[in-house]
Amino acid sequence: MRRRRPEPGARRGRTAGHRRRIVPRSGLGVFAAILLVGTWPYTLVPPDRFAPPRPFSGPELKNPYAGANGRWWKANFHAHSEAWDGITNGHQPPAEVLRAYHEMGYDIAAVSNYQSIYGAGRQDPVFIPVYEHGYNIRKVHELVIGAKRVTWLDFPLDQDLSDKQFMLDRLDAAGGIVAIAHPWLRNGYTTRTCATCRATP
Repeated sequence: MRRRRPEPGARRGRTAGHRRRIVPRSGLGVFAAILLVGTWPYTLVPPDRFAPPRPFSGPELKNPYAGANGRWWKANFHAHSEAWDGITNGHQPPAEVLRAYHEMGYDIAAVSNYQSIYGAGRQDPVFIPVYEHGYNIRKVHELVIGAKRVTWLDFPLDQDLSDKQFMLDRLDAAGGIVAIAHPWLRNGYTTRTCATCRATP
């Protein structure tokens, strides 16, 4: 007895149904992976207790530059060039950005692109490596001046005081001077945050 060959349409129907069962599972896997990557950094932060902010007290303010002698150097450490296929703020090549600052009389100029040190390894005596750290939705970003390497860890979602303190300490440990970039943008670093977080050692 000859077996009846399934019609092409029926075979395609089974294949389409099979695919319909697989696609949701694949989408669920991708969603789970994104959720894991987005939330994993928060598990690294230990609970922290902050002392309440204290107002300044004392008989006078001290100027650390009082009595400084010698030549003053004009510098800028926060500027963006074109990077990351144009999805960031800069629109000119890095060399053009640096040239523009030098033409305006800056002795030291730096390109502080996100998660990238432009000119790393240069031996120029006035070159200072800088990058802007952060790729989170609240624009909680920091400049790392004199950076030795890029720190890729970040908290992509919202950040509380413990998260910010953890990141400041981590960036400081990686080398360089940590400065706050655009603190008021999206309330990344409010006055309360700056008054409460501890200075890096």
